[in-house]
Amino acid sequence: MLAPSDLASHPERARLRTAILALLERAEARPHASFEAERDAILSEVAALQAEHVTPFGRLCAARGARFDHGPDGWPALPTDVYRHTRVSLAAPGADRCVFRTSGTTHGARGEHPFVELALYHRASMIGARLALLPEVPFDLLVIAADPARQPDSSLGHMLGLFADEARGRDPDAHVAFVLEGDHIDTSAAARAIEHASSRGRALVLAGTSFAFVFGEDVWDRRFVLPADSRVMFTGGYKGRSRVLDEASLRAAIVARYGVREDHVLMEYGMTELCSPLWGRERIDRGSPTSQGVLWIPPWLRVTAVDPVSLAPVAEGERGLLRFDDPACLDSCVSIQTADHGVITRLADGTRGLRLLGRDPSAVPRGCSLAIEEALTPR
Repeated sequence: MLAPSDLASHPERARLRTAILALLERAEARPHASFEAERDAILSEVAALQAEHVTPFGRLCAARGARFDHGPDGWPALPTDVYRHTRVSLAAPGADRCVFRTSGTTHGARGEHPFVELALYHRASMIGARLALLPEVPFDLLVIAADPARQPDSSLGHMLGLFADEARGRDPDAHVAFVLEGDHIDTSAAARAIEHASSRGRALVLAGTSFAFVFGEDVWDRRFVLPADSRVMFTGGYKGRSRVLDEASLRAAIVARYGVREDHVLMEYGMTELCSPLWGRERIDRGSPTSQGVLWIPPWLRVTAVDPVSLAPVAEGERGLLRFDDPACLDSCVSIQTADHGVITRLADGTRGLRLLGRDPSAVPRGCSLAIEEALTPR
């Protein structure tokens, strides 16, 4: 690991940070373009830097004989479970601006993703949000989640806080409400927020976790018609906290409850260990019916489905565990191996999307288990 005082002045990191920001800027202007060659070149350089300074990733790369001159398939991805056991960072402790933590509901121990700065995270998060979710006009924000000030280690809460900043930045009088207190939804506050937006004809962005929306179905005693151009975002799983609805049923319930257009109900997929979320393609693709249930893969993000045992890529269209190569994770680990299942699909316009299939939380896949051991064992 680098000493905290050396990180900001490290010339290779500084050069890569500039290159990544430039890639994000170009991708924001052309969200369906391919930047594969530029992206993979940056990924290779970041991975080489991290193999030298990020201890668990370096151990895994050494155990697997990683090559950084053959593209991202030349090195292994770090399983997300490693974040529960050791520090994953370019920098030694002492300079963290914040630490995001997983919920701990799957395995008990909470994974940690330390950040020495948040510029890349903010940029990667907001590009997709502006393209897929947030209206182009001033909007109010209603969030079925806790105020991020009360959950400073939640990556989702931090992103929702960015949405609040965006709403107030467009209009200082924007109404922002967070209406989840523990496991209790303040339905009166939520209703007032919806009525406030309706009375002004103001677009409303309604955001929350999947389990919060299902819980809302159990406690609401009324239906709404959200103002024109309103959007709804749902994200995350259920974590045993409510009855489970499949994606299509949840969408239908949201449309019926809140009176919003179906193509304005958008899924977001992210995780603590990543910096770049994925978004439903409905708005980006102008409501094309082929977009239903398919996530937009940002052009700077590489997503691969891999075999659960070998962790080698499977053919496009085949089910596999999801690997993410995210250059915005400059200061942690660029390549993340998850236990989530999905299919990479090719749409009619030639672009790639992701169909998320969920995970089996009962066991760590065999390939991930071996990689975890290699990442945590000193050589």
